[in-house]
Amino acid sequence: MKLFIILAQYHPALNPNVYRWRAIATYWIAQGHEVHVLCTKRSGLPDEAVFEGVQIHRAGQNSLLDWFYNLLHATRRRGEVGGDLPSRQGAFRKGLEKLMDLTWRSLYWPDGRCLWYVPGKKKALQLLKTNSFDGMISVGAPFTAHLIGLACKRSNTALKWLVDIEDPFAFVDAYFINNRLLYRRLNFRAEAAVLEAADAIAVTVDAAKETYGDYFPGIEAKITVVPPLFDPGLVAASDFEEFDPGRIHLSYLGAFYSPIRTPDAALKLLDLLLERHPEFQSRLLIHFFGEIEYAVKAAFERYPRLVPNLRMHGLVDREQVAAAMLQTTFLLNIGNTTTYNLPSKSADYLASGKPMVHISASNPDTFVAFMADYPMLLSVKAETIGPEAADSLAKFMMEFQYQQLGAEAIEVRIKPYRTAQIAEAYLRLLGKE
Repeated sequence: MKLFIILAQYHPALNPNVYRWRAIATYWIAQGHEVHVLCTKRSGLPDEAVFEGVQIHRAGQNSLLDWFYNLLHATRRRGEVGGDLPSRQGAFRKGLEKLMDLTWRSLYWPDGRCLWYVPGKKKALQLLKTNSFDGMISVGAPFTAHLIGLACKRSNTALKWLVDIEDPFAFVDAYFINNRLLYRRLNFRAEAAVLEAADAIAVTVDAAKETYGDYFPGIEAKITVVPPLFDPGLVAASDFEEFDPGRIHLSYLGAFYSPIRTPDAALKLLDLLLERHPEFQSRLLIHFFGEIEYAVKAAFERYPRLVPNLRMHGLVDREQVAAAMLQTTFLLNIGNTTTYNLPSKSADYLASGKPMVHISASNPDTFVAFMADYPMLLSVKAETIGPEAADSLAKFMMEFQYQQLGAEAIEVRIKPYRTAQIAEAYLRLLGKE
């Protein structure tokens, strides 16, 4: 089979969509398929290249910021290893972000990747003329990817098109996508056009499928739930040097997306833990892996008691993340306030077999549902955090600090989320196996 994936970013960018689709694309290559990826440009990389057997085509800019990165040939970039540590986010960055909120972000449509649309569509249509693709997948967010896919579908109606929705678009009010005062009706018309033209639609959780059915009646039969992916081919680095085996390590691996996922409740709980159980002050280290955007950074500054216990690593490569997950004592998960999103790292957390502390911020909670009968999960509701919750956390840490699920128990739970199962599910949606 010859497959065409429309994805805003690809390697060396580090984000959930890249993790997922790089694993799937390389799996398909190993199965003998031909895979093409259309993504955005990056200075220092050729517009046409083959990486891990995948044919990569780059056109257009990922965002206004990425356009500046490319113009200046920047080596440190948002979304890449070492790119955007909190220590580099000063007053100038904060002022620039506010200026962008008042100007560019109040006008663009459909999202901040709109600069990609015209050159991306042009390149995609060229690829359709020179390749007989058996299937096309557009991956969003950003929604711009689906608009490029729509242009391709209208150009070749026989081409099987799968719309992969990792994050919804038109009905989302919980976080900023574009200026809804200007574009709300246009958002719904555009997404309705995409959903109607698509041959198949994939979402990650049942709640998203149900919500799409409510807003866009008649498309339910097209929608299939394809859950988060665990890549068993990911090999951990040999060691993570900052993990002293004599300490208790609590690690959060992932990004924050203000206002739907912020660290405030978790930091409040941990601050109370150290206040009420000072024995943890010398034992507990709290690790954060991932970018901390400027809107979230202030939350950490509100808890000075935690500063000696915090370790901020920024973005690190996947091998280092895997090593950290193996060596940590506990995993920390912070849930979304939305009920139709499931963090992409959920499958990785499940595969770790580690005891987990989860901050629940929604009802129903997709992470709690995903973990189901996981035997070492402490779930704390964000709105109920107080002395009792801190005492429960202390008890949980003392009880489970040396425990981990066995390999057999992990395998039973993780099997449906392995790369092979997820990749084959997508092929079925394209009518191929």
